Amino acid sequence: MRTRAVAMGLLLFVLSVAAIPAEQLESVNSIEDTTVTWEGNATPTLVYEGILSDPQDVDNISLADAPGMVHFIQLVHADEPLNIEVREDGFTHGQAEANQTTFLSSGRGNPMWIAISNADFSSPNAYRILVHSNAADEDVALVEQTASGYIHELDNRGDRIYFLTGGNAEIQMQWSGNPETEFTGHLTHFPSELVTPLEFDMNAGNMTLIVPPVDSRHAWYEISITAQTQSNTGSWSIARSIVSHADGGCHHDCPDFIHENTLQSGAHPIENTRWENRGWLSENDTVDVYPIFIPGEIWETHRVIANLADGANAKMQLQSWNNSGTYLTPLDVAHGDLTVGLNMTPGYHILKVIRADGASGTNAYDLNIQTVNMTPEDAEPFEGEMVDRWKEFIPFYIAVGALLLAPLGYVLWSSRGIALDNEVQAHERGRLKRLRERIMRLIESNAEQFEIDSALQMLEEIQWRATIAEMGEANLSHHTESMTLKAWRIGGRNLLVGIHVESDSWELAALRFVATDGPSWKLSKVSPVSLFDGDEIFLDTLEAGSTRFIQLELEGTAAGLDLQLSGLVDGKPLAAIPARALLMDDD
Repeated sequence: MRTRAVAMGLLLFVLSVAAIPAEQLESVNSIEDTTVTWEGNATPTLVYEGILSDPQDVDNISLADAPGMVHFIQLVHADEPLNIEVREDGFTHGQAEANQTTFLSSGRGNPMWIAISNADFSSPNAYRILVHSNAADEDVALVEQTASGYIHELDNRGDRIYFLTGGNAEIQMQWSGNPETEFTGHLTHFPSELVTPLEFDMNAGNMTLIVPPVDSRHAWYEISITAQTQSNTGSWSIARSIVSHADGGCHHDCPDFIHENTLQSGAHPIENTRWENRGWLSENDTVDVYPIFIPGEIWETHRVIANLADGANAKMQLQSWNNSGTYLTPLDVAHGDLTVGLNMTPGYHILKVIRADGASGTNAYDLNIQTVNMTPEDAEPFEGEMVDRWKEFIPFYIAVGALLLAPLGYVLWSSRGIALDNEVQAHERGRLKRLRERIMRLIESNAEQFEIDSALQMLEEIQWRATIAEMGEANLSHHTESMTLKAWRIGGRNLLVGIHVESDSWELAALRFVATDGPSWKLSKVSPVSLFDGDEIFLDTLEAGSTRFIQLELEGTAAGLDLQLSGLVDGKPLAAIPARALLMDDD
């Protein structure tokens, strides 16, 4: 009898437990983060608080079931571990037993809910859960605050985040996503639509990007970033800040150079008024170019005056351009520190603001430009029809020019022999001096082979007499009627050898370095690249009238060396050997 009573009691207890329904929780608060720009319309984070009072207690939280909905669920606190499950009709998205955990789940259009129950009940268990849900799937314009969004597991296109900027902008970007999120990016120039890829190697990181300069104040760049997953639910967050200062009147930095193809489209119109602007200069941005347009008739004269406020740490260059020809061309220029002025005709002109020498850091400048029409009232031209007949005078100009130049031509023709042989052009000397310094620097710095080869080739193209005059006294020389051989020491064991053939080509030519007072020399490097063996370089054919320069590096400890040039001249063996040796230990 007692056994039957106990059995009946247990049965009633089980039936009573099975009949306990799950409690449906409602949010007790909501949190709105105004510092984040959400994809689509911003949605609040809902706060749920509950308590499991006995072992059989179960709580449910209903989730929005709109198509494309993504839910971010955070169990932020529980007194004791909970059993928490994210369910949808016929499917379980996730399950955990913990005091704190998170879920990121994509809805499939069916009713969804969170089931909360005890894992191991010992006392009433209080907990707090945050739920943020968002179904937006659209492009996000990134502004000065962080942008965030979710990627549904069925969204194979991903989310696009973009923003616009101008040239020379220094931008710092930070991005993050869950492990399944991948980022790709592109930098697109407008209006050319030239695309440059951006590298995002990980699902979280940061970078500093220097945007390339632009050629017009109307040009700009679009930075586009795409967040994607491979059939997984994803989250992303991106922030950017533009560190550098922007110039007024441009998308960011005004052009650094004068671009004739965009001068007209990028000009600021100024007509008998004052135009004001603020700009910035720094170590990475030393010039700002401002094209201006002055309306009016071509026969008018306008005074253009540009001013910089005190403390600008900049100077100005005002350029007047000729607008009457087929193409725009520079006509006149004026320089000034705080003020500069110039008379101009109507049309397109240029003002350059240049960073002052010795300036440091980033400096702002306040610029104003004003124009005044200086044209007298009686300066208006003839109002009848004017005919341009300059082409009819071209034959006359040609005839007069030929007549005036005839005596000069006779003098040049009569003195062409010796004058042409001995003349060394001033510009050629300057070029040679720069080449000599460049070759010395390349050899001493152990530069790349192609750089030395290029410099030597350029040296061969210069007149031989100019070369030996500007290269300085050679350490070793040998001269005959048909050829000249010279050698210069260039630090350590480096030599520069020059060979000039006046007449009669040398075939199968070879240059040998014979050691004196010591072991044999060995060639370790030859420029330009030539076939060599031990102490001998094979030069092939030296044509008549040609010049050959060779830079080489020797290995050895001998006190000096003899240079021997050998080859076939008119089919006969011939050798050229200087009378003395080149001393390698002579400082």
